[in-house]
Amino acid sequence: MSIHPDVDPSKKIFGDATLDVLEVGSYSDIHVLNDWEQKGAETFVMDFILNRDGKEEHLMAKACIKFFASDIVREWMVRRQQLQDNGVSMPNLVAVQGATFVEEFIPYTFSEAVNGAEGDRRHQLEQSYIDTYARIFGAGFKPISLHDLRSRGSDTVAIDVGFDLGPAAPIDRCDVSTMTDAVRSLARITHT
Repeated sequence: MSIHPDVDPSKKIFGDATLDVLEVGSYSDIHVLNDWEQKGAETFVMDFILNRDGKEEHLMAKACIKFFASDIVREWMVRRQQLQDNGVSMPNLVAVQGATFVEEFIPYTFSEAVNGAEGDRRHQLEQSYIDTYARIFGAGFKPISLHDLRSRGSDTVAIDVGFDLGPAAPIDRCDVSTMTDAVRSLARITHT
């Protein structure tokens, strides 16, 4: 891999095609907030501020570290689309390049958002969680864990389409226990 002429090799954060993919002219348009860190069994993540056309965007880069990583990321993009097609809110996708993708940074864990909310806002978040839970199951997934749902402060956003989401299954019937399971899951998060 060659080094872009305007970057110190010790400060390089992405591959050479990153500037083109992110549509910026220089690595100086990228300010790393939290450097690459392994956050799960499947990914390293990094969040950064991108200055593009005078507008700052807080973004999250995720790099798959499994064998055949580019193929896995393609599979994740299919799973992501399945969820979105069923009405599950996902971070805005900015770029996909090989085994790495960049998306909107979602600022709060769902637990932070719901436990910090009161009254109508809390109720809105609780209903959003139950709706998201049902839509994930409705899209044919049976999650092992939904511990990493996040929020912009008034919604529920799914950020993980890997192992924790479980395998996709054909949708052949409606499981009425899903709503009961959603309420139980929410109670664990809100400690009620």
